[in-house]
Amino acid sequence: MEPPVKCCFPLTPEYIGYADSGLEEDLFVATRPNIELLPEGQFKYHVDFEHLQVTDETGMICVSRPTNPTGNVITDDELIKLDALANQHGIPLVIDNAYGVPFPGIIFSDARPLWNPNIVLCMSLSKLGLPGSRCGIIIANEKIITAISNMNGIISLAPGGMGPAMMCEMIKRKRSSAPVRNGDKAVLLSARAGDYRHYSPLFAGRSLPDS
Repeated sequence: MEPPVKCCFPLTPEYIGYADSGLEEDLFVATRPNIELLPEGQFKYHVDFEHLQVTDETGMICVSRPTNPTGNVITDDELIKLDALANQHGIPLVIDNAYGVPFPGIIFSDARPLWNPNIVLCMSLSKLGLPGSRCGIIIANEKIITAISNMNGIISLAPGGMGPAMMCEMIKRKRSSAPVRNGDKAVLLSARAGDYRHYSPLFAGRSLPDS
């Protein structure tokens, strides 16, 4: 019996960049949403659980929160239901959380973070407003992290070290705003997206541009 190979998107439209991430054809399956019409020409779309199909071919469920490019934010209840569905079928729920909580000033609706050993939570340091230091952050169980580490050892021979070094220091200090020093330079990290300052003795007494 062949292992499950399909990636299920329970909600569409989804991030178009996923289309080029597969290793074979017909990797993705998707479900049309329920569309809720709102005042002033607005709308919100929801997961249609009545028509969502998770079969023996489904290897994972994947959602982005908020969804790119529409900005739709899956509700807490929808996320809990998807997690229960993934648990029921023994497959992971992958949450693409690059623009999501807990980063402030990005999501403007009620949304709580969710994680358990069945979830693969993907985040990004780039949303802290640190250009050039893009760093993916994956929170998952030990088995999945080990597999991803082994994979990165082959496909990413020389990943950038500045982003991971700063993030490691922030986690150790349990603070999202702390100076991290490297030689004669210091970078002040702030959880507010786009709010960062780069200091060097060369610019003593001078103001630096915001970007």
